[in-house]
Amino acid sequence: MSEREIWNTIQNFFGAYFHEDWKEDDPSVDAVVQRYLRSHNTKEIRDLIEDIEQYMKAHPDDDELLELLYDDLRCTYLPTADGLTARQWMTHVVDLLRREVAHRSTA
Repeated sequence: MSEREIWNTIQNFFGAYFHEDWKEDDPSVDAVVQRYLRSHNTKEIRDLIEDIEQYMKAHPDDDELLELLYDDLRCTYLPTADGLTARQWMTHVVDLLRREVAHRSTA
């Protein structure tokens, strides 16, 4: 997958689900992820996991990653408001996605 395709995939996730009114749609950031999981198949979730991980790897600087969340990915959730770096929060999102994939594999 090209860097552009990765960028599009994760921009669609972060920008569409963590848009400026995300708090009106869901009570928490974890609930936003749960909403995504309800409407996507396992392959799409696995692809998103891989894309987020590749994006984080391509941007090792935490301050840059925080800026990119908003500037490039159009995510309006600010992890630092909850005491997390962008990388910590994105890793948490990946963990939630992985748990769902594991759950579906055993169900």
